[in-house]
Amino acid sequence: MKRIRNSSSTRWLLALLLPLSLAAPLTRAQAIRGRLANPGFTNQRIKATYFFSGQALDGTNPYGASNAPPACNAPNCCTAPDGCNQVNCPNRTYTLHPIDQAHLHWSDSTNNQYFALNTMVQAGVNVIHMSSWGDDTGQSDAWVVRAAPMQTSPESHDQLFSAADPQAGRPLLMIPFLEERAANSGVPWSFKDEFPTRPDGAIAPGTISQIEYFIRHYLQNPAHPEWAARWAQVYDRNGQPRYAIGIIHAASDRLGDGEDAMFAAGFDTVATLVSNDTRVSVGFLLDALPFGTHAQAKFYASSSGTGPYLAATPSVLAIACFVPEVYVAPADEGTLLNWKRQWSQGWASSGVPFLMDVSSGYNGSVVFCENWSYGEDSSWLCGLDQMVHDFGQTGVVFNSWNGYTEGMVALPTSEQGSQFYNWLGSLLVADVYAQKPDAPAPRNGSWCSPYTLLEAVQNVPAGGTIGLLPTTTVPFDAPVTISRPCRLVVFEGPATIGQ
Repeated sequence: MKRIRNSSSTRWLLALLLPLSLAAPLTRAQAIRGRLANPGFTNQRIKATYFFSGQALDGTNPYGASNAPPACNAPNCCTAPDGCNQVNCPNRTYTLHPIDQAHLHWSDSTNNQYFALNTMVQAGVNVIHMSSWGDDTGQSDAWVVRAAPMQTSPESHDQLFSAADPQAGRPLLMIPFLEERAANSGVPWSFKDEFPTRPDGAIAPGTISQIEYFIRHYLQNPAHPEWAARWAQVYDRNGQPRYAIGIIHAASDRLGDGEDAMFAAGFDTVATLVSNDTRVSVGFLLDALPFGTHAQAKFYASSSGTGPYLAATPSVLAIACFVPEVYVAPADEGTLLNWKRQWSQGWASSGVPFLMDVSSGYNGSVVFCENWSYGEDSSWLCGLDQMVHDFGQTGVVFNSWNGYTEGMVALPTSEQGSQFYNWLGSLLVADVYAQKPDAPAPRNGSWCSPYTLLEAVQNVPAGGTIGLLPTTTVPFDAPVTISRPCRLVVFEGPATIGQ
């Protein structure tokens, strides 16, 4: 993907701002619900990537944690008896590896941190879903550092908030996502075990503790007042901004079938308690676990049963799932795409803002000894591209930027080159796509089935972007009259419009 720039030799951007009469508008609150509310980002769609901040699992110990990954020098020291690599080994056990090694050395220098975030910005990302594995209580074993594919820690989060500086050309907002921690982690915690209440009646104490830690540390930290502006605010159903928190594995083992209203109401209760303690208004992005799959829970939020209640809940900001299809696998790719399409269509029509989640695929064969994988080919990418076109009006989230252990990687890798990175950029930068005049049918404006330029200008939303997928020898059709404000962006250019 070519970035937009001004040049005397190549024109990368054409912006035409002309009057346009619109259909009857939605109410303001309806129109902006699920959109960003921060100054400088107001009313932007969320274009996010899930990110594991921190140093690679390379045997180093930059954060001083007592359970840091072990050093490994011998060729087979991290190989289990069955011949599969163990989870907590250095980066040689990763399924995919970044071409630029700076991505693996986050803690070595601020330049490496800037480099990682600049790469996100260039792909069109404006929000980072920040993986979080605990709240820092000051105890040496209070943080789980081996669960993620990087040495994610409170220190790495601080570095992330510091590096995301809009004044330095890195305009990125953070949404902390609370990860479930296994019973054998030393600091176990599960959202579904305590939501909406624990057996003793306590209201989600671990959830509230983690949220309030983030508020104290990033919104109310006198040593770093600049961090507060870098936490994403999202408009709720009443048109009011709330600081966004993500919940991974949003389900419940404390509720049963039919208790949809209680599940939805629990989020307002948690938000109210947090507000009472901190005077900060928070809202939630939910990774809804899918019913009828390998996912384990007693209560699952469904688009049809729970969706109407969540849609009426002010503190619920959006549905933002994390590769839900992984709970359906192993299955053939067609089955996974069909399932994911039905799942996404249901939530997109539920009344709750829906972020279309996409990934390059999945491969846990190295780190989890699994004998199945999916995606990482053109049919998978094109299938998701169509879903973004159909269901991604509120926003898109890529899962995940650097999930090296499971093959979920956006940035360029030695195994796949820049294929996934360019594809992600195409999803985030443009609303519809156009190809040369003989673009083959069917044409629906997606990356894989682009319009002709005439069709693109007829279908681009006002203020939207048309991505041009040209050849160097065949010009785009002309003349073309553009009657609404939009811009043209060249991918793999240059492009010629007309003769």
